[in-house]
Amino acid sequence: MLAGYDSKFIYFAFHAYDDPSKVRATVAKRDAIFDDDVVGVILDTFNDKRRAYELFFNPLGVQQDGIVTEGGDDDFSVDIVMESKGIVTQDGYTVEVAIPFKSLRYEAGKESCGGFIFCASQARQRRERFMDADQPK
Repeated sequence: MLAGYDSKFIYFAFHAYDDPSKVRATVAKRDAIFDDDVVGVILDTFNDKRRAYELFFNPLGVQQDGIVTEGGDDDFSVDIVMESKGIVTQDGYTVEVAIPFKSLRYEAGKESCGGFIFCASQARQRRERFMDADQPK
């Protein structure tokens, strides 16, 4: 997983290693990728652990975006403006994402930094992996 930014966008690139014949990916409607393999990021843009953006992508780049709030359910009714593309490769799949900062609510400034959790899920095994960017590996 790689992350970067410029003055207008935050970027994420994922490479999920897997047997390409076992990768689950469909050309689905937005937010309808529950049966596919996914990679994604949870962005706690205020770093308060109370509300966060959930941004997931299947191996073809189909998006699933929502908001999770403390003590509440996931709300997938939001549609965040962003670009994503994905491709199945010889050793799994890759997904690239560009999210305009203007699509996100956050506290701007040099001293502010949100929290990130990166995740991947294999649909065929219902196995998920999460990596909190604030925690050491």
